[in-house]
Amino acid sequence: MLECDQISFRQRMLISSIFTSLLLAVTTESPALGITLKDVCAESMRQSKKINASKEWISSARFKLRAVRAERWPSLNLTSNVGISKQQPASEFSTNQRWNNSAGLEFTWNIWDGGIRGNSEDLEELNLTKAEQQALIDANNTIKETAEAYMALHRALLAKRNHEEKIRLLHRQRDSIEQKVKNGLAPETGLMEIDGRIQQSEANGFMISRNLRAAQLDLINAMGTDLVNGIRITELKELTGSSLKAPQKKPWEDTLTAKILAIDEQSDHLKLRQLEASHGPQVNLSTNLSASVRDVGVMDENKEGDILRRSSLELSIKYNIFDANQRRHEKSAFLAASRAQILERDQKKLELQSSFENFYQDLASFTAQNLANQKLLDMEKKRFEIVEREYRRGAQSYLDLVTALDTLVLAQQATDDDLIAEQIGLIRLHSLAGSIYEAIME
Repeated sequence: MLECDQISFRQRMLISSIFTSLLLAVTTESPALGITLKDVCAESMRQSKKINASKEWISSARFKLRAVRAERWPSLNLTSNVGISKQQPASEFSTNQRWNNSAGLEFTWNIWDGGIRGNSEDLEELNLTKAEQQALIDANNTIKETAEAYMALHRALLAKRNHEEKIRLLHRQRDSIEQKVKNGLAPETGLMEIDGRIQQSEANGFMISRNLRAAQLDLINAMGTDLVNGIRITELKELTGSSLKAPQKKPWEDTLTAKILAIDEQSDHLKLRQLEASHGPQVNLSTNLSASVRDVGVMDENKEGDILRRSSLELSIKYNIFDANQRRHEKSAFLAASRAQILERDQKKLELQSSFENFYQDLASFTAQNLANQKLLDMEKKRFEIVEREYRRGAQSYLDLVTALDTLVLAQQATDDDLIAEQIGLIRLHSLAGSIYEAIME
């Protein structure tokens, strides 16, 4: 067996679990506001046509490997034929029509083909390994796309919640300003301005609603359904927050993508060996045992014919000694294509490896930034409460109150966005590391 064929037991169990309904079953007892990231990812995997296709590709690769292994054995064929011959012109010594039929057994065995069969078997073993690895990647990508869509919807729902809170605070400010206007403590222009801000915020709400609808559609498309736990995505008002943790750092060579690239490189090497083997000598053993009946009279006389028995044993050797450099050109073309693929894989490897390392480095900055944003948000909440109280006492202007509200809303939005960005970064890091299934589903 090839080294690339050695998939860990845990990975094989994961491949099996992808296609079992028990592991992917979605519970029906979750409350309306309790749909989790695990819920939507499980539903996505259950509905995924890509994952079902991966299962079929694994079956196809497995049967191809068995077919190649069967070529090591000899072939035994049953033969039969019936024929009529007509001679023109007929003579007195021969009939003008003859019929014959024969039946027999044919035994053939390719003893040596220059290593083509062995290389084909190694190549199909490698293809089976690649199909299994690709199934892991497909499951990995399905979860990643669904998780990112879930987080995007979470962000859109938070934006809508923050917008509704801002509208509520603006109306509370309007009540306060209206009271002051009635008491002659504030000009009516302040009331007109707050009404303008309310109208502007409500207009912005249409864009927030459109973004929310787009995020809902993206999650529906990623999942392949609009229903989770008996609840439609469009009916959700909140989502259960996610708390993914950073994966343990692992070498790049142990990631799923690196393993697929390594399999492609080994596949090119085997294909070159197979091409070289096809240019070598081939040795075939064949035997034939048959019996035939040939009529010696005209057909309408129904005469009994002669029974002929034949047997043969042949050992043939074939070796091409001249082909006008065709084989050399074929090999050169293959090597040139192989070098091009190696360069493309190296470029892809550099890009993915760089992203892999950058995600790890970003985690520390995400954590520090989230702490700073939270402290700033707490400070802006206190500042807004103080400004609002002082405005009622006349110690702060209307402009100070509006500025404090805008700053609070921006601080809340920054905190929410950074928390979501951290989770999306973790999703992508787990995806590159190949650990997203364990991080979300287990």
